[in-house]
Amino acid sequence: MQIQPQLKQIHGDTLIILTFYHLPRIVKHVTEGLLKMITGRDRTWVVILNNAVDPELQEYYDSISHPQCFKFDFPFNVGKALASNLFFQEYIHSKNLPQTIVSMDPDIRFSAESLNHLIDASIQLPHCGVLGMRYEDNACNPERNIFFSPKALKGLNNKIYKVSKPFMSNVGGGVFAIQGEKVLRDCNNQLFPVNISMRKFRPYLADDAALGDALKWKYINGYLEGSKASHLASGDYIVPEFREP
Repeated sequence: MQIQPQLKQIHGDTLIILTFYHLPRIVKHVTEGLLKMITGRDRTWVVILNNAVDPELQEYYDSISHPQCFKFDFPFNVGKALASNLFFQEYIHSKNLPQTIVSMDPDIRFSAESLNHLIDASIQLPHCGVLGMRYEDNACNPERNIFFSPKALKGLNNKIYKVSKPFMSNVGGGVFAIQGEKVLRDCNNQLFPVNISMRKFRPYLADDAALGDALKWKYINGYLEGSKASHLASGDYIVPEFREP
């Protein structure tokens, strides 16, 4: 991976991390939607991490050109968690720390309104750690144990945000926001805080569990009411809209 000059100037901005691997039809749909919604959005950037993708997806990846998008390649599939951690360890530090980090899987669809609401809440609620979007209740919904009514939390702007905290469960890692300073300070500058020296070449880590465990005693982790995402694939299951004819 080679640093791009703009990454030196993202201090205080919003950085969206997206990892490619397979499912080209879904990934293309999600990525094009994301790039469209952030076009012209002030101080917002997308980083795409290429995990040695399928040839069809590689062709699409190579074609992406957007002034607010950076691309980085890995020589083999290291998994989302490790790819994200390696990127942060190499390129993100206190002098170019984003204010807000959004992590998303490439099979998650949401609106610009939901993205804006999530970023705003992450900035305004310093007592929250991981804030995820609520999910459409389809066959791929990753939410678990949402038994209780949402908590009403007052932001720095005096606005009330409602957050549903899962009981004895992590916030699903499909799409979430976290303040950059928490990643740097509380997670040793790892988006998914594991011992990178001990597990350097293990591709699949318990990513959302690792992040949730690192923050759960200090912050409120939960799903942000008023936002909604659709998970388009889970395991071998793909929603009907994207199944091959």
